[in-house]
Amino acid sequence: MGNKIVRSELIKEAIIEDPLVRLPIDEFEEYKLICLDEGKIPAPPEPEQHEYVSYIDTIGRDKYFRKPTEARAEELFHAHVWQEGCCWGEGDDLLIQWACTSNSYVVYSYFVDIDDDHHIYIIDYCKDKAHDLIEDKQQVSIWTEQAKQYRLQHIKPA
Repeated sequence: MGNKIVRSELIKEAIIEDPLVRLPIDEFEEYKLICLDEGKIPAPPEPEQHEYVSYIDTIGRDKYFRKPTEARAEELFHAHVWQEGCCWGEGDDLLIQWACTSNSYVVYSYFVDIDDDHHIYIIDYCKDKAHDLIEDKQQVSIWTEQAKQYRLQHIKPA
């Protein structure tokens, strides 16, 4: 099994519009590659996040969407991204990963594709007000549908 990390068109456009968006996306991709290499697929288990620091110090809590059930079925996740004003520790003394939260997320999905590769699809980057967006049922439904449509294009037909 190999690994694939793919950026949505929305992410590609966001980077063109604001080149500063590239850094958190690049760091997220680096973090995901480490997760995949360590067998923490698609994310470190929650108990481990309660015990250890993150593989990358700018990526925090990484968890699946608990609601709606369609989002869970599509393996929709969000990972917190460090932003100005966050206190995730001092110097080399970082907080455990689960304690590292922010109002900035990367939204992504996970599936095993037609090539039997682990596939991470980066759907969106919420630079600010991510907590509001995650509670917006319509927005979560849009992300879920994007994840589903992308997955269906990259899996074996039923």
